[in-house]
Amino acid sequence: MEALNFDLQRFAIVPTLLTGEDGNGVRYWNTIPGAEVIGFGNTFFVNHRAGCVIQCSNVDSHVYNDTVAPNVVINGDGGNDYLINDGTNVKIYGNGGQDKLYNHELGKNTKIYGGADDDYIDNRADKVFIDAGTNNDYVWNNGENVDVTCGSGDDTVRNSGLRAVINGGDDEDSIRNYGFMAQHSTVATKMILLKTLPITFQW
Repeated sequence: MEALNFDLQRFAIVPTLLTGEDGNGVRYWNTIPGAEVIGFGNTFFVNHRAGCVIQCSNVDSHVYNDTVAPNVVINGDGGNDYLINDGTNVKIYGNGGQDKLYNHELGKNTKIYGGADDDYIDNRADKVFIDAGTNNDYVWNNGENVDVTCGSGDDTVRNSGLRAVINGGDDEDSIRNYGFMAQHSTVATKMILLKTLPITFQW
């Protein structure tokens, strides 16, 4: 979170926010509900309002969506994006690039789509849907009632949440489930190992 130390520019006039030209590295702080935020260049966004659409540029971008900002759509692009969410009912799209997607404890009912390339997805909220997408992804889940689908690629999944459903998808995957043993619960996690051969499966 070191990027939060940068000076931020606040907008309060137009529904569509443009960050400037490619490579400017502009940092923005959005306070307009329902705004459409469009980034160009290496940008850093802090969003504090509900119902916004944040579109990153085709290079590396950083986005932080606050706890007071539900019902937001965050679109990464071709860069290696760093997307962090604390809002509820949010949709996060990593798209291309080796993205790092973080959904914190308050980000319930969020949908996370890794997209193409090797992504890292860290979820700590309950009632979340995760589609890691293609390539070799790493998914770490700590939330309950979470649905994880990995798709193609040699994926790694680590689960500590109860009542999770994990679909390894195609290719050689490694799935470790700590939810059942760590919580001593009778509610086990369901593993769907379709087209996943060979597989490393550990409790």
